[in-house]
Amino acid sequence: MPRPKYLDHEDTVRDKSIKREKKAVRTINSGAFFIDKGDIKTEECLIEHKMTEKKSITVNLAVVEKIYSEATMTGKTPVLWYEIGDYIFVGKIQRRSK
Repeated sequence: MPRPKYLDHEDTVRDKSIKREKKAVRTINSGAFFIDKGDIKTEECLIEHKMTEKKSITVNLAVVEKIYSEATMTGKTPVLWYEIGDYIFVGKIQRRSK
């Protein structure tokens, strides 16, 4: 009897992203709740985690504004954490003075 297809599925990008978020939380030793604002919280930072298996990433203004406003409402530093291939890009978001 053949195995059902759902037992042979590979993790989706979303599944892999959630696993990496959990690993990141363990790495920086913070407690994250996925229902909270941002993906990962530390005492000082609110981190938005993104990942891709593609060869490029796009950082759009909507994501930057979202994490910036959520972090500043809680008095935390907004940080964007992107994973692409074997690399991790971590950047602090700051608003330019007018």
